Amino acid sequence: MYGVIHYVVKDMIVSQFGQEALDQILTCAGLDESRHFKMFYPYDDKILEALLGATSKCLGLSVEMVLEVFGDYFITFSLRHGYDDMLRTLGGDMRSFIQNLDSLHSLLALSYDKMVAPSFRCDTEADGSLTLHYHSSRCGYHPLVKEKTKQIGVTLVADLETAVFTKSADNVFTMSAGNVLTKVVTFDQNL
Repeated sequence: MYGVIHYVVKDMIVSQFGQEALDQILTCAGLDESRHFKMFYPYDDKILEALLGATSKCLGLSVEMVLEVFGDYFITFSLRHGYDDMLRTLGGDMRSFIQNLDSLHSLLALSYDKMVAPSFRCDTEADGSLTLHYHSSRCGYHPLVKEKTKQIGVTLVADLETAVFTKSADNVFTMSAGNVLTKVVTFDQNL
């Protein structure tokens, strides 16, 4: 995982919980702000796991909740830091956006050559709803994907005011947002 992800988690913690909370979390995780947050440096996934675990422990939130908050914040961070035009080129509707995510990750891999990106695919069902298939070599990140999908639906592709997810089965979440129904099916596996 690249340090840019660590940086966005750090920014989320400071902006939503304060510098004192970050200092406590870094101490708990055994991380150093000057060594573990270099944007273009690839880190072992255990660093992010330690950061997320310490955030969970210090803030009294489940790791799943931390990932959901991070998913929401990641999209906000991306839009605030000038990536809105790039993200909007992925498509004006949820299906197009999802179908183009792998292309975006391929372009990012030109700068982040050790990046191991997830893969996304979208099926349109007979009733017009969408099923998002998320494949990753990393286990347990589906809450992050779920919240990012929600934020994309709310902020980028549909001008929706709300989006609600309900868990309908293991690794299957259904998002209702206006007249859009999207199922997110996650597959955590070793690719």
